[in-house]
Amino acid sequence: MGEHGTTAILYSMLEKKNDDGETCYIPMLKTFTVFNIEPIDGLPLSEEAVCSAETFESLPRAEALFRKSGVTIIEKGQNAFFVPSIDENLLPKRYLIANTANFYATGLHELVRWNGVKVG
Repeated sequence: MGEHGTTAILYSMLEKKNDDGETCYIPMLKTFTVFNIEPIDGLPLSEEAVCSAETFESLPRAEALFRKSGVTIIEKGQNAFFVPSIDENLLPKRYLIANTANFYATGLHELVRWNGVKVG
């Protein structure tokens, strides 16, 4: 009872053609509130794959950013969080996330936390 959500921000660049037929890029921010799934009564948690390892398409630039940042990323469990005491980011196993974009969005969010920026 009384659970509080965390504000998440989605950043994207929208493409739009102008009257001259040139592509313009418009920055877009969208905020939404996310909640931890564990306190929800009657919702079974599962280790069942949402996105199989065979269909998960890695994003080389995002993977390179993770490597070059120096952060230690551990994929296990179903939650994502930064653990300051051991200086590690824990992410859900990538096959438990619905799609590639959500996995990397979560990883980049935790990278910001690891970097020391106050979020939400």
